[in-house]
Amino acid sequence: MTGSVRKRTTSKGTKYQAVLETGTDLKTGKRERTFRTFDSKKEAQMYLNECISDYNKGRYVHPSEITVEMLCEEWMKGHFLTIKENTKRGYSVNIYNHIIPYLGKIKVQQLTTRNIQEMVNDMVENGFSARTVKYVMTNLHQILEFAVSNDYIVKNPEKYAVLPRQGKYKATVYTVEELRLMLQCAMGTPLETPLIIESFTGLRKGELLALRWQDINFEKSTITVEQNLICVNAETIFTTTKTESGERTIAIPVMLTDYLKSHKIRQTKQRLRLGKEYHDNGLIVCKENGEPINPNTFSVAFLDFLKRNNLKRIRFHDLRHPYVKHTTKKYNSEKQKTQTTNLSADSLGFLFLLFILRLCP
Repeated sequence: MTGSVRKRTTSKGTKYQAVLETGTDLKTGKRERTFRTFDSKKEAQMYLNECISDYNKGRYVHPSEITVEMLCEEWMKGHFLTIKENTKRGYSVNIYNHIIPYLGKIKVQQLTTRNIQEMVNDMVENGFSARTVKYVMTNLHQILEFAVSNDYIVKNPEKYAVLPRQGKYKATVYTVEELRLMLQCAMGTPLETPLIIESFTGLRKGELLALRWQDINFEKSTITVEQNLICVNAETIFTTTKTESGERTIAIPVMLTDYLKSHKIRQTKQRLRLGKEYHDNGLIVCKENGEPINPNTFSVAFLDFLKRNNLKRIRFHDLRHPYVKHTTKKYNSEKQKTQTTNLSADSLGFLFLLFILRLCP
């Protein structure tokens, strides 16, 4: 890199322009130059010296007019090709609801830690949880690291922002008695089957709603988890599991296998009754016409069910915890892909009532 200072006469008087020779455009073969004007020759020379010094130390970046909003769009264009739809939705909310409204008009090279800290403080003052703030900042960190790797900026100003302290979430766990009462209340309702399966398997909500009959091995009493159901823009979409390790085979009690056989018979009768109006997706948990259940709608229905029956309010995800607490989980040493569950009738206490009432179709 080389440079020079030249004197220019303008309508506002004499100015001094620092000219930086930054290389040659590989496509056009033309010289690449940047210009910056100062009131004095001394200021122009100091700027020139600093740029050359930064260049020699590997800290120089070409001046750019790109804004934070433009950077976000560029980052999404490439990054969104490699992530799942549910993750895209979360990132889009962070970017369009928080990052762009706060920082979008600021040039990336002028973005400071103070700008970012003001966004954090404002989010906290407006009632956003520490978890939400951290999620937004994690997203912003990725975007600004992308800016560093593409030589838009030298360092990431997000690294120095102070985030609110995030308290550890304590899941509300049902006791065995509470779990039995919940299942008794669910008998004969649309929530019966999903809650029974959940109590034995501890599946994630999306995994449960995406479970197919082909995933059940009735001879070996196992369930294979291979896909996930998510909601994007009010549309249900089947995707792979949340993580690669999420693909697994779960050993289930014979009593659950028997229940599923009974449920399949009832579902087959329903399919024959509706005929062409039934949308056969091979799902175990679905609407009466066979269509997948929107995960968001399912969560609302679950909370309404708890309220109607005066049951302790918990998140559906928290039902995974009684499964962990009241069962023994062992993992296959080979890649930990197979999960074996030891679930006895005594440990949950509801099984005799359950199978007497529902096993006969």
